Amino acid sequence: MTMTQNEKAEAWSVWIDKQNKIISVREIPKGKELVFKSTEAGIKSVSNLVKQGYKIG
Repeated sequence: MTMTQNEKAEAWSVWIDKQNKIISVREIPKGKELVFKSTEAGIKSVSNLVKQGYKIG
């Protein structure tokens, strides 16, 4: 699916390292990028991951 310019401007992404349970806004080696349509959606998702034991770093 291709995003429009407006969607790209509002998109927000984080990198997830499942093995070490780390979340970062910077690329993590061997991590997976998660892209959200909005910052609000991303923050909700990150909050859920933190509740599952993930650390922000």
